[in-house]
Amino acid sequence: MHAADVEFRRAFELAPGNVDVLKARAGLAGILGRYDETIELLQRAAALDPLGTSTLGALGTAYSTVGRLDEAETLLRAALDLNPRAGVMHSKLSSVRLKQGRLEEALIEASLEPHPVLRLSDLAMARHALGQAAESDAALSELIADHADIAAFDIALLCAQRGEVDRAFEWLERGYTQRDSGMPLVASPRFFASLHNDPRWLPFTKKMGLG
Repeated sequence: MHAADVEFRRAFELAPGNVDVLKARAGLAGILGRYDETIELLQRAAALDPLGTSTLGALGTAYSTVGRLDEAETLLRAALDLNPRAGVMHSKLSSVRLKQGRLEEALIEASLEPHPVLRLSDLAMARHALGQAAESDAALSELIADHADIAAFDIALLCAQRGEVDRAFEWLERGYTQRDSGMPLVASPRFFASLHNDPRWLPFTKKMGLG
């Protein structure tokens, strides 16, 4: 991560007005838990790219991470107004709704998400929050049956969110073996907080080169 941070800083020095560079550097800062920096960089990107759906979505996610939920909602709605078929945005809104305690609305947003992995994961989480255990289990089972080869990180995260610690570690190990593209996000304090005090956590992160 340190090497990547150095490279992104160098890219930023060379092209401080490049939206893609700003978003890439902001993404890494977010993984490293530097949320103020993430927001500052994404605000710059949004000023340069005010109609960019992915830029607005990224900034909305950053606001959600630090608890600025109303601002997150506004930006994510703006992104969907610009592109009603945009993937990920309904998933992001579902997450915001859960944090707001608007559980039925979180379920609605989850059902509208076009990306199948995110839709099933969000449906499972919204159903879990609503106390609908059987429906949550069904969505998780479908996610595993249809997408286990590409969604180990998502499955691990969902299991952790549902309080299934052993199962979460099983899927993290599987994600590591499969080289799941989401695994670098393990470094972020945003994810898997419920596992951080488990004696298996530090050995696992060291194995990933994050310790």
